[in-house]
Amino acid sequence: MTYEFIGKVLNLNERSGQSARGPWKMWECVIEHDTTGQFPRRVLVSVWDENAYNTIASIQQQQGVVRVTCSVDAREYNGRWFNDIRAFRAEPFNGMAAQQGYGQQMGGYPQQPMQQGFAQPQGGYQQPMQQGFAQQPQQGFAQPQGGYQQPMQQGGFTAPAAPAGAPDAQAAPNADGSDLPF
Repeated sequence: MTYEFIGKVLNLNERSGQSARGPWKMWECVIEHDTTGQFPRRVLVSVWDENAYNTIASIQQQQGVVRVTCSVDAREYNGRWFNDIRAFRAEPFNGMAAQQGYGQQMGGYPQQPMQQGFAQPQGGYQQPMQQGFAQQPQQGFAQPQGGYQQPMQQGGFTAPAAPAGAPDAQAAPNADGSDLPF
């Protein structure tokens, strides 16, 4: 799963060690990504890519705002589970969110405005009609134009009206004696 954080870099520390494969180096980066509430939100991100680290370090020196794209996973160690948030892309951010509390975390897929298209409503929610008021819809779906009729009170159904200019099926049966229209 991919997440994107936009915020100010608070801390950037290097960690290194030796494994069976050889030496390794990574950086832990603390990003303050949401300052709109009473308490600011922060996230700890591990950076393994040196290019991403260089970008984050230069933005931290300039006290700017960074956009970090991360992958989120969990791992198990000695019967306990730990979240692993790894940054794989970093870039400077100069948008509106920089002026409005650094921006907010966008989880999952980027949010995009809905486009009008197949199976999309063409307007807003329509209030149900109240008795005594005859309102025409201003937006939204049009009212049905014929077709199914409401059942009568005493049982039974009313047949929909035949289109104008259509021959009466009862008056003129077909040549084979059936009253089907085809």
